[in-house]
This record gives sequence, C-alpha cells and structure tokens, in this order.
Amino acid sequence: LCCPSGQSLVTFKIRPDEVPDLIATTVTTMSNNTSGNSAIPGSSSSASTLVGPKWYLQSIHNQAISPNSNNPPYIEFNATEKRYFGSGGCNRFNGGFSVTANSLTLGPAASTKMACMQGNVQATEDQFFQALSNITRYEIEGQTLRLYQGNQVALVFRSR
Repeated sequence: LCCPSGQSLVTFKIRPDEVPDLIATTVTTMSNNTSGNSAIPGSSSSASTLVGPKWYLQSIHNQAISPNSNNPPYIEFNATEKRYFGSGGCNRFNGGFSVTANSLTLGPAASTKMACMQGNVQATEDQFFQALSNITRYEIEGQTLRLYQGNQVALVFRSR
C-alpha cells in the first residue's frame, strides 16, 4: 500500500456471511517522521483507540482468567463523559478517567455489591477491581489493551 518512505495502517472488518471475508474499512498512510516514532493512529496509544470497543478481560498479572460465560468481565471508556464502566463478572462498576499521551488515571470506582457465589467469580472480580485501582498507563496493539502498574502489565483485555 505504501512506499519505503512511509507506513500504512489498514483496518479490516470480517463480513459474516456464508463465505466470511475481510473488508478494508480504513486505510491510513503516513510518511515516516524524523523522531523515529510511528505516526500511524492506533500503533501507539491514544484516547481515540481506547474509547469505543468493549474490552474483555483476558488476564490479571499474567494469569489467564476463566470468565463467567454469562457475564464476562469487561471495561469500556466513554470519552464524552470521561467515564469508564463495565462488569467484574458479577458486579457492575463505573468511575472517571483521564488520559494524557499513554498515561491513564482511573478514578475511584463505584460498584454494586452482590455476592458472587459461582466458582471463582468473586476472587477474580476482587483481583480485577484491585488491579484497576493502581493503573498508571496503557498500550493498545491491534485488538489487545494492556493496562500497566508502573512497568508491570496488570490487566490484559481483548476487544471483540
């Protein structure tokens, strides 16, 4: 799509019919800049890529989770209201957030307080909520969102 002096980012969606195929939805071409940083939106973190998708929790501190299939843990970000919200797998939560470059600050979360008696749902939710309270930055690569505590990956999500 491009030449050696630039980069292209192509976003695809899968057309779900009898013969699924990929459809290019956007093509962004940028020339390389002198700082060596990519100028392609989405190849580094930006609020616009954080906002929009529903991010489903995959792991907490590098430990894969087995989510409740009826109510998997997830988080979403609303740029207009500067709020985040989601589900821990049993209880719903929400709070405020701010983004600067790739730093992310999540304000205190309010949540419902239902008892979660199915399997390890409560333990997973407790770890998820604890990790959310200490997030300092984020990275997005493709459909993967990583939330960090300092230099350590705390939470990994995937959009669907």
